[in-house]
Amino acid sequence: MTLITLTSRTESAAWQPWQGRLLVGAGAVLLPWMAYLAATLPPEQAVAWIALDTLEAAALMTAGRSLMRGDGRHRKAAAGAALCLLADATADLLTSAPGAEFAQAVAMAVAAELPLAALCGGLALGWRGHIHHYRRAVLPGTSERHNQPGPARGKGRIASWTALKSPHSPGR
Repeated sequence: MTLITLTSRTESAAWQPWQGRLLVGAGAVLLPWMAYLAATLPPEQAVAWIALDTLEAAALMTAGRSLMRGDGRHRKAAAGAALCLLADATADLLTSAPGAEFAQAVAMAVAAELPLAALCGGLALGWRGHIHHYRRAVLPGTSERHNQPGPARGKGRIASWTALKSPHSPGR
């Protein structure tokens, strides 16, 4: 068995800039989208959608800017962006009319909102987007060679996993 960890504080500097640029770019794309919504939707609907998109853009740009600077305080903004993106995708799907409008809402959710929400959620939890370390994990009471019960140990017992900590991620 091999355990692969997805967190790193020391080797993530090369990955942060592209993630930050992606989030800032996604937030910037929302600005003309909000102008389009203001021009095409009835005022009572436009206010709600523009408010949600403003929160999304602010959270995405804040998290992205923090990542580009290498600042570790991006997690709250990324969590807020993930929540707003999930709310936006849900509201789009629930309020769209059947047919072409629903197909457009599904396409936006699958192509943009849900992948960005997953990235932001992962960043909020400390995921850095790459695999940096792995080590072999051996179940207690098993032999290292095949991870099978050893000659005198492990018979009649259920082996249990113990948490393995990466030497490169302090405090986890």
